[in-house]
Amino acid sequence: MSTLRPKICSQCGAAVEVGLSLKGVCDFCGTTLVVERPIIQAPPPAFNTKNNGTNFNNAQSLLDKGLAFLLAGDFDTAEEALTQVLDLAPSWFLPYVYLAKAVTKGFTDFSNIMHAKHMRKAEVLGTGEQFLQEALEEYNHAKATFVRTSAEAFRQKAVEYNSHDTQHMPTFNKAARLKKIANIFMYISIGILGAGFLFLLLDSYVVFGIVSGLGAIFLVVSIIIFTKVRKKATVMVHVGNESEEMLLDLIRLHRAITFIDPHIIANVEVVDAGQSVNLKEKWHHIEDEF
Repeated sequence: MSTLRPKICSQCGAAVEVGLSLKGVCDFCGTTLVVERPIIQAPPPAFNTKNNGTNFNNAQSLLDKGLAFLLAGDFDTAEEALTQVLDLAPSWFLPYVYLAKAVTKGFTDFSNIMHAKHMRKAEVLGTGEQFLQEALEEYNHAKATFVRTSAEAFRQKAVEYNSHDTQHMPTFNKAARLKKIANIFMYISIGILGAGFLFLLLDSYVVFGIVSGLGAIFLVVSIIIFTKVRKKATVMVHVGNESEEMLLDLIRLHRAITFIDPHIIANVEVVDAGQSVNLKEKWHHIEDEF
């Protein structure tokens, strides 16, 4: 029996693929179909010396709760309940299957790469189980769908980010140049004014007046330039925040896709400040779930 069981849409009659214990959405009209629990009964937790009768029953009860939260779309609470199951039944493969489903929001979002760790553990513990084979079929199908759709989204986001970078880099560069010039004028004014005070100590009042006036001019110019830079600063901060959010989205998508299929977006270039970016080197910028 396949995990991806065809159902008929109640609104338009189209075939809808549905998976383990969650919902199906019609690709034609968008109608959501509520899916019943799978007919195949999942195997109970394996008995071991740490699993007395009470723990066995508690593990099953917690699993039922976790699955109920999973069905309701409360994936965070489902993950908490299923994690507790592992404390009571560490050699039971089923909690790992449902944990993989919880962290991927029902096999729809593979940004949390813990899904691979959970499914590898399930495969080791549940070798030969028909229920696991069905879960793996759905899991692999969902990963392929995610990569296909997310790769296109990644390419579009990369184009948008590169365009954003190209649009705003001249302004950033101009502001940086202005700030550098303002600093130079400021340092010159400080030097000149310092020399002026030396002439004052030497009672060279005429020279002091000339030098001080020149220093004041440089100081005023630096203040004017700093004022212009300050006006641009607010805009630059906003643009910088936009760039950071866009880049984090790219990094998150890049990691999720690359973890499944590293070749599909290998030729996509992301440019930051005019330089090509190796997004893999920036994976640490997002929270690591391992």
